[in-house]
Amino acid sequence: MPSKFTHVLLLTIVFLIGLPTLHADEDKPPYLYYYSHMLGGIIIERADGTDSRHIGADVIPAGMSGIGGPGWSPSGKYFAGRGVNIGTYRLNILEHFVMDTSGQPVINEIETFGQPNYMEWSPERDILFMITGTGVPSMTFWLLDAESGKIMATLGTGIGSDYRHGHEWDVENERITFLYRNEGRYATDMIFKVTMNFDGSVTKEVVHDQTLPMHEIPPTDWDQQYGTATSPSGTYTTSGMNPALLTNTLTNETIKLPLHTQQTSCREYRWSSDESYIITLSGTIRAGGGCGSALIGITDEQGVLWREVGSCMWRPICVDWLPEQVDLSALPAGNPTSIHIDPVEIVYVDEEERRLTIADDEVNFYLYCKDEQTVNIVDADTRQLEFALTEIECPYRQVDSFASEGLPIMVAEHPDGDLLATYYDYSEQYVTIWKYRGNAYYPVLRLDTYGYQLEFSDDGQYLRAQNIWGKKVYSVSGLRERIGKSG
Repeated sequence: MPSKFTHVLLLTIVFLIGLPTLHADEDKPPYLYYYSHMLGGIIIERADGTDSRHIGADVIPAGMSGIGGPGWSPSGKYFAGRGVNIGTYRLNILEHFVMDTSGQPVINEIETFGQPNYMEWSPERDILFMITGTGVPSMTFWLLDAESGKIMATLGTGIGSDYRHGHEWDVENERITFLYRNEGRYATDMIFKVTMNFDGSVTKEVVHDQTLPMHEIPPTDWDQQYGTATSPSGTYTTSGMNPALLTNTLTNETIKLPLHTQQTSCREYRWSSDESYIITLSGTIRAGGGCGSALIGITDEQGVLWREVGSCMWRPICVDWLPEQVDLSALPAGNPTSIHIDPVEIVYVDEEERRLTIADDEVNFYLYCKDEQTVNIVDADTRQLEFALTEIECPYRQVDSFASEGLPIMVAEHPDGDLLATYYDYSEQYVTIWKYRGNAYYPVLRLDTYGYQLEFSDDGQYLRAQNIWGKKVYSVSGLRERIGKSG
C-alpha cells in the first residue's frame, strides 16, 4: 500500500505538471472581437490573431461603416446590434440583428420591425428593449426574449410621437417603464407613461409629472473621443499622432507606437484588463465635423505586435475586448491563424512616397460603365478594353461628372493572368481581388486596405498595396487559399 508520503508526492507532481499549462494560457494574449468590414460578421480571436473564429457572416453583412448597439447580452450567449453607414453629412442605420454565439439569428422576425433607433439589454437577463421608427409617422417599442427567440411585448404610437424621457428597468418585478410624448399633427400634446411587463401585458396612462426618476438615453454609440489618453490604472499615457508616444509613468520610459498605414488626425485607445495590449482606433476629420470611420490597430505595451484589422465606427460594439461572460467553449472551434487576411509585412515609406496620390497623369486605367451591368476596365489612352468584369454593378451613377470618361482605377495583374487586384478612390472603397473565369474577372476577396499603387511581385508570390504611410504586403498563396475556401 502506498505511504502517505507517496500520495503527497504524486499529488505534488501532478500539480507541478499542470502549472506550465496554466501559466502558458495566462501568458497568451487576451481575446478581442471586431466587426469584419471585409468578411461581414464578427471575428473573435486573441490579440495576435491566434485561435480565431468567425460568426454571423450571414447575419451581419460586410461593407458597412460599422455596427452599433448593445453588443453582448448579460449572459454572454447573445449578440445584438444594428448596421450603420456613415456618409459625408449623415448617418444611415441599415440592418438590425440578434444572434447566438454560433452566429445564428435567434429572432427571425426582427428584420420586419422597421428602422431601429435604440437597443438595450436588460441589466440582468437576456431581454432586449428596442425602439423602431423615427417618430414621423410613428414609433414602436419592443421587448424581445433572446432565450426563446420570441416577442414578449410591443406598443405602437401615434403620428409624430417623440421619445425623450429615458426608461427604467425593474427586473425584480419583471418590467420596464418609460415615457413618451405625442405631439403629432393629429394628436393632442400629451405625455404617456408606459409599463411593459415581461408577461406580455402593457399599460399606458397620461401623466402630468415629467420629473419621474428615469435616466436619459445614453449618448449614441458612434460618438467618438480622440486625443491623448491615460490607461485605467494610470500606468501609461499617450501623446501625439504620427507616431503616438506611449510613456510608462512608473519608469518614465517612452516608446513610439507603430504607425497606422493611413492618415491619422483622431485617435482613441482601449487597454486590455492587464494593460499589456491596446486596441488603437485611428481616423481622419470628415466633412460636416467629427471623425470618419476608425481604422483598427492592435499592439502591445512595447509596440512590438502590430496588426491592422480593417475599419469600423469608434464606439463599442464594433471592436472591444471580449467580455468575461462569453463562454469560449460555446463558440465554434478556433483556427490557429486569423480568419482576417493579415498582410505578411508592412513596409513604411519615406516622405516622398507618402505624397502619392491618384493624379490624372498617373492613371493608366479607367473603370468604365457602358450601362449598370456592363463594367469594364479600359486603357486610359486608347480606351480599349483591357479587362472585362462580371458579377458587379456599376459603382457610380451615370449622371456623375466623370461618367463619360470613367472612374480612375489602379490595376495590378498577376503574372499568371488569373488574378487581378484593383482599387479606386471613390466612396471609401478597398482593394478588391478578382479571379478569371471564362472570359471575365469576378470578385472573390475584398482586402481591408487602400491601394494608391498596386503591384504583384515579378515571381507572383506577393501583392503590394500602397497606403499613405506604408505598403502592405500580402502573400498570394494565402490569398489563393482563402479564395479556395470561399469557392
